[in-house]
Amino acid sequence: GTDDTVRSLAVRLLGPSKAADRSWNLAVSGSRMVQLPEQMARAAKERPELVTVMTGANDACRDSVRLMTPVADFRASFEAS
Repeated sequence: GTDDTVRSLAVRLLGPSKAADRSWNLAVSGSRMVQLPEQMARAAKERPELVTVMTGANDACRDSVRLMTPVADFRASFEAS
């Protein structure tokens, strides 16, 4: 984000000068678990030492249960990542 009072995990671990060159935010707004394998492949190309992943909200937070990602599909995409 743009709030200078919020320090990212990268800044906390590396300090501001190193974090700029050694951290990447590959988040895709609205993405779902099925897209995680592709996102992880992109992340791996950077050869990171640490990866944090937050995913699943767009699979679970739907207008109805019928529109939610089935558990088996969610698990398969996660395991493929």
